[in-house]
Amino acid sequence: MKLVLALLAASLLVTVRAADSAGAYPPLKYKPLCSHGQALVDMEMARHPELKLITVHITPLGVPADANAERRILCSSIGRFGKPDAGPDAEVFNTNAEQVEIDKKLAPGANPFGPTAAPKYEVMAPLYDQAGDKIGIIVVVFPWKAGDDVAQKHATALKIRDEFKERTASKDDLLRPAE
Repeated sequence: MKLVLALLAASLLVTVRAADSAGAYPPLKYKPLCSHGQALVDMEMARHPELKLITVHITPLGVPADANAERRILCSSIGRFGKPDAGPDAEVFNTNAEQVEIDKKLAPGANPFGPTAAPKYEVMAPLYDQAGDKIGIIVVVFPWKAGDDVAQKHATALKIRDEFKERTASKDDLLRPAE
């Protein structure tokens, strides 16, 4: 019996490692109790342990994507759900241009252990659906130290953004229940 269990466990480990090495998400053994967008955030955070955080800023169900006053964090690895966009967030959406920042110093009074604490490398980029329609923005943050390969971090952030695009039929698709 122990041999059968050991072989079964080894087989499962090989299957999971094969799926992970191919870059695919292994099938979930449970039904997530969250939105499709939140499940994508959680899976990307699991695939990229080098990240500090991911947030997705979109408008609520049925609200047009370009309604700047209604866009807020609705999928996040750090909470803050419902936090409205700040000026730079709306600028990324409106101008269709990425914003990249290396924040080297901790702000006065900031929690030095929080996921948003400096030093960090942050990429804010427009987020698109499969049809190429702009649906919001994505923020991907990495820890940073002098000498880091920021080109690699930037490429990883855009790869994550593109993986969201491949898996998102529409803005409202991000808010449907995860499967």
